[in-house]
Amino acid sequence: MLRDMGLACLSRLPRWCILVTASMGCGAEVSGGETMASSTNTNFVPAIAPENGCALLALEDIRSLAPAVRFAGHNEGSNGPDSWIRSCTWRAGDSFVSLSLTGALTKEATRTVLRSPGADRGQRVELTGIADAAAYYAIPDIGYCGVEANLRSYSLDISTLDVLPLPAADAFIPLVKKALSKLR
Repeated sequence: MLRDMGLACLSRLPRWCILVTASMGCGAEVSGGETMASSTNTNFVPAIAPENGCALLALEDIRSLAPAVRFAGHNEGSNGPDSWIRSCTWRAGDSFVSLSLTGALTKEATRTVLRSPGADRGQRVELTGIADAAAYYAIPDIGYCGVEANLRSYSLDISTLDVLPLPAADAFIPLVKKALSKLR
């Protein structure tokens, strides 16, 4: 539900506030066909919010996508009865790198938290081997791309806005793997 509310508010935010990502137009030729496995998992375990979601990646990790960025801040996060969200932003001029992590606290919440990665985000291509489900997505017209990955009861989204040339999927994969490896 929180994710749906965030998307509804997206149109009212300034362009640089976008914390979600897009799909293939960022230049990758990655294929796959993995589907959502987590939402049907009968052994649901609630997601544990990290104490500091921004610490999932180091500044040097983020700079692999955009070398000049500096830490710009984190969102205090939101906690609901069924899910929580944590987000961080790194910035250099008009270029941004964002990390958004959402966790499901109930099995019912997995239906909204663990939606199809990259859905409704322009061009998209599914990625395999990095999570239960993952996709690279892009909206090249606005310079936006990233990877969204679902693992257990977590959804991680790492995206760039106005980072040119647009990073390919291969640039995001090590960051996604590293961040997901730190989740319990």
